[in-house]
Amino acid sequence: MATYKPNMPAAHWLPIRDFVVASTLADLPQTVPQAQKLAGVLARYARWVTTVASIPLDPTDMFQPGNVARFVELTYKENSWRSYAEALLRRVAEAYGDSPEVRKVTRTAREPFPYSESEIAGLYSWAAGFPFHTTNANAILGMCGGAGLRPQELIQSKVGDVHETTDGFEVDIRGKYPRTIPVRAGWESAVRAAIADREQDELIVFPHLRLSTRLDALGRFGNRNFRGAPRAQRLRITWVVAMLETLPIASFVYACGYSGVQSAAPYFSMAAPLAEDQLHSLLRNPVQRGN
Repeated sequence: MATYKPNMPAAHWLPIRDFVVASTLADLPQTVPQAQKLAGVLARYARWVTTVASIPLDPTDMFQPGNVARFVELTYKENSWRSYAEALLRRVAEAYGDSPEVRKVTRTAREPFPYSESEIAGLYSWAAGFPFHTTNANAILGMCGGAGLRPQELIQSKVGDVHETTDGFEVDIRGKYPRTIPVRAGWESAVRAAIADREQDELIVFPHLRLSTRLDALGRFGNRNFRGAPRAQRLRITWVVAMLETLPIASFVYACGYSGVQSAAPYFSMAAPLAEDQLHSLLRNPVQRGN
């Protein structure tokens, strides 16, 4: 890999070379041809991320499924190549700790849409109706839907990271973007059920499984074998869209654990604008910090 160079100008290759080489090796390719194919896809993706999409060269943000879907849709003409490139990029994302949930790319690939209110009510009913899975289901509901944790942040969370205050629950989120986020009003019951009678140092979701297996279990939760169960990534998106409609942009970026607003680009079209009278009022009299 030290001598690998893709067919692109040096001005594009040099800024991304170290990232492409490190990411290729992180996937542990078994042969030189496998490494070269992966490096080729990664190089094209890293160049697109930095020069076209203006996304930081940061695995936490750049491998968001919506970003990968846009890239393969714009870059490859045949569905077979789209699926192949997306599978390679998803493998690298998993090597960096992303959820291994399988996502197939098609011409109509889109981010999952937020849950509706009626669907959320159904998730709570599911959690109450399956006692063996109740704790994990409530943890996913309360932490991803109530506090906006990423799936990979959820699997690192412990019961002791959740604190009850006079106003409700707050969650200390671990990982690359540490932050403390209050649980949304109306979601407290799921958090309370998830942490009841548990030790402070116990992992909050799938505590009996190893790290790699927890990721897999979280990815499978809600699929055909658990139809109707809460899905962590979709709940996270539900929370992100609600915050996009509510918070000032700088505070939104912080609360989501993003490195920049471009990470939220896949969700802009899902958010509803303010009613015109509210919008005009704020445009005329913007609320300043501290007021």
